[in-house]
Amino acid sequence: MCPHASNPTALRIPPTRLVGLVAVLVALALPAGAQQTPASSATTDAAPSESPDPFYRSLQRSGRDAALRGDYADARRHLRLACFGLLDHPGDLAACLVELSLADAALGDDAAVVESFRRLDEVEQRFGAYSSAPLSDDQRQRYEEMLLARLPTGSLETAGSFGDLAKRKEQERIRTLPERQRREALEALAAQDPDNLDWRRQLADLEMDRGSWSSAIAHLDVILAAQPGDDQAHCERGYALSGQKRFVAALEDLEVCSRSTHQRGYALARADALVEAGRPSDALSFLASLPPELTADREAERLERRANKAQRQLEKAAARQAPPPLPDTQEPAVADGTPAEPPAEEATELPADLSAEDRAALELIRESMAEARLEQDLEEPLARATEVADRVPGSAEAQHLVATLAYRASRWDLAAEYFRRGGDPGDEQPLLLFFMAVAFFETGAADEAASALERSLPQIQRTEFVDRYAEKILGI
Repeated sequence: MCPHASNPTALRIPPTRLVGLVAVLVALALPAGAQQTPASSATTDAAPSESPDPFYRSLQRSGRDAALRGDYADARRHLRLACFGLLDHPGDLAACLVELSLADAALGDDAAVVESFRRLDEVEQRFGAYSSAPLSDDQRQRYEEMLLARLPTGSLETAGSFGDLAKRKEQERIRTLPERQRREALEALAAQDPDNLDWRRQLADLEMDRGSWSSAIAHLDVILAAQPGDDQAHCERGYALSGQKRFVAALEDLEVCSRSTHQRGYALARADALVEAGRPSDALSFLASLPPELTADREAERLERRANKAQRQLEKAAARQAPPPLPDTQEPAVADGTPAEPPAEEATELPADLSAEDRAALELIRESMAEARLEQDLEEPLARATEVADRVPGSAEAQHLVATLAYRASRWDLAAEYFRRGGDPGDEQPLLLFFMAVAFFETGAADEAASALERSLPQIQRTEFVDRYAEKILGI
């Protein structure tokens, strides 16, 4: 009776294979560092033949089956022999070495893992064998995760074909560092390797998590300068600009961000920016186009109500701007019935620079200003008003609104700057004259402050606060 008949897992080697396998078995009996056999050197010099020998294919299948059973020792025994039989077939050899390494790793044999990795890197560099190997995505993922866990970064870096794994290992290490050390490490790596945008992207993510919008935008600008079509960077920069209340600029990114149509955070940021930029009808249309699961919460409902309110205000503002009826064409006459001389031609007043959308935006800002109770409540309306005023520098109304918000926030330099941009409010706006006088006084423009206050005082209510500035500025 055959001695192996009762052992279904035993190897059955045809006599014609025995001679060739003797050398293989001798090689396998040697320590890993001593396996410099002709068979191993053939890895680098082999020219692919037509197809692998069916016998070695059978060994490889037996190794896979053993691994699925959890019998990694038996899997390794079969796969070692199979790999030596596939030396002339780089792609199949690469797949076999991956399977062998996973079995070695399951047995805790790190030295064998390293040896198989070196052989795999060799055939990958010469033939691109690992890249083209018949491996499933799951096998590749398990193998690469195993390498990341077991091999030092230096070993991966010296293997040219697995350089990306070294970067991934370094990234994983950095992610475990405390925030300050993580930032320092990433900044150092970005300085050393400015062409590697991964470090910039991680820095941007770090700043986004902290709400440090300016720093995040600086890193994202670098990424987009190198890769203008980077969707993730557009999405993140749009979100960060929205966080800065720079809604018009944010829309330039968010409206090309593909994620804004299916990721809730970006979707709501885009809708919010549309409302704040004076485009409430676009916001409503965009919200209606989103999948229901993105808008089925209170935040989205509040956003929709704000958009509807802004749209109604926009329609009211447009109605107020409707042109008046045409005047009577009859010429005026003086008491004796003779036609009056035509009035002297006056300088033509420039039309309002603000669009209906801008006016609606300013109306919303005024409402926010009226509801503000603390200084920090003024930050958002001030940022939004500044965006409109800077975009429409010819609008005195927009400049004066920024100046008023800055006055209420005690930001005197900003208030004085925008009062000068907007020009003299005129005696018919005594409160604005008073605000301007205070801003000028607090920034050292005493003469301008006195001139504005002298015109304002007769028309405003005298309070303790007003009297205090009257004494400071006018000495009364």
